[in-house]
Amino acid sequence: MGYLLEKVNPDVDKYLLPIILIIIVVSLLPSLIHIYQEHKSNRP
Repeated sequence: MGYLLEKVNPDVDKYLLPIILIIIVVSLLPSLIHIYQEHKSNRP
């Protein structure tokens, strides 16, 4: 799959890191929102 992606877009390596970072942030976002809401609701 990587070979085909490289063939379609030869400069794919410069987009790879930002795409991976976006995937990581988007996958962590629900957990961070949940932790924030729990912390906010436990305040006296």
